[in-house]
Amino acid sequence: MLTTNSSLMDGINRHILTIAPTINSFQDCEVAVCTVYPRAELNEALEREGVRSFSLNAVSGHDWRIFGAFYKVMREFNPDIIHSHVMALNEKIMLSTIFRSKKYIQTIHGISDKIERETLRMKLDRWLDKTFKIRYDSICVVSNGVRQTIFRGNEKESVYTVYNPILFGEDVPKEYKLHKIINVPEDVPVIGTCCRLAAVKNPPLFTKVMCRVLQMNERTHAVVLGDGDASIKQTLKTIVEKANVSERFHFLGYRQDAPDLIRDLSCFVMTSISEGLPTSLLEAMSNKIPFAMMKGNGGLIDIAELNEKEGPIGIVVDKDDIEAQINGICELINTPSYAKSLIENAFEVGIKYFDTKNVCYKLYCIYKDIYHT
Repeated sequence: MLTTNSSLMDGINRHILTIAPTINSFQDCEVAVCTVYPRAELNEALEREGVRSFSLNAVSGHDWRIFGAFYKVMREFNPDIIHSHVMALNEKIMLSTIFRSKKYIQTIHGISDKIERETLRMKLDRWLDKTFKIRYDSICVVSNGVRQTIFRGNEKESVYTVYNPILFGEDVPKEYKLHKIINVPEDVPVIGTCCRLAAVKNPPLFTKVMCRVLQMNERTHAVVLGDGDASIKQTLKTIVEKANVSERFHFLGYRQDAPDLIRDLSCFVMTSISEGLPTSLLEAMSNKIPFAMMKGNGGLIDIAELNEKEGPIGIVVDKDDIEAQINGICELINTPSYAKSLIENAFEVGIKYFDTKNVCYKLYCIYKDIYHT
């Protein structure tokens, strides 16, 4: 499996960390993961789970050191199938020439952001990308929403929807670690989100929603788990200061223990414009945390459709409908029976569509088909 950076802040890498050990547990399958960037959290976490990992120790996908380091990895591990999650350009050049006889599968994790102006470097990359082509034996997309957006019903390859898997296991008791960090009693409602602070996540809208919720519920606190652009963080803090709720609004930055801290939330809130498939929202479902989201593109379409067909599983409102989301969140935290019904529905739907064993077995079957073709 190929990815670029080595941080678990990246949803793609958390996806890899979930599927690699499970598939590696099948008798006739061995998985190794190769990162472009130097060793970090992902490599260490994989190895703790018994999965081999390699690092090309490069600073970007264009680093010339990739050629020698990647050649060595390919010769040492000698994979039957290359599974690309994110492929560096210099890896693609090698795989489309020296190792072109290998079998290939690609997972498309999301929808690319729109580019306002293409630089000369981008134009060169696009030309090289078209020149060094890889013929994929199968393509996986992480949601039907991504599939519809990219292929629009014109699939020319073997395309499968393989959701981001999440472990839906036994209930884990709350330890209220998050409450201890922000220094509030265990019975205080804490509402929050966990995401990269980028425009596509729409953090200003989340902040405006939460400021209103805090103004309407005097004991409630809000948290943001995640880091990003300094200008965006300053914008968020300005919104909070103007709403006069700074003492109850906590920006905790990027934390490796974010999946554990999510368990303590009274509601998980998402205002993203687009998601491949929202891993942090699925983590909330698996931990029986009620969620509130706005309809959007990509995997948000899948969640909205499941809510309509098999729900309700959460508070799902139209894009930018601030009032509906505020009212839904307030009803959740003030009506425990309502929150409980959503939690139970979401958990059952999650097991059906997103549980690790089911998703990984589907991917394993795709591997076997490719291997024997």
